[in-house]
Amino acid sequence: MSNEIKNIKFHFDVDKNKYVLKIGDKIFEFSREESISLHNHLNRVLKATPILFN
Repeated sequence: MSNEIKNIKFHFDVDKNKYVLKIGDKIFEFSREESISLHNHLNRVLKATPILFN
């Protein structure tokens, strides 16, 4: 089984007024506030993660 993610899309759905994240066949919808919170959290995680590749 491969852990490789081949298809990631992120866009804003004007009709739903939501940000939509699609990873493979899974779909996640976020409000603006949830998107900002997720962005900030991921930034903290990435900054705390040691560099693995040059």
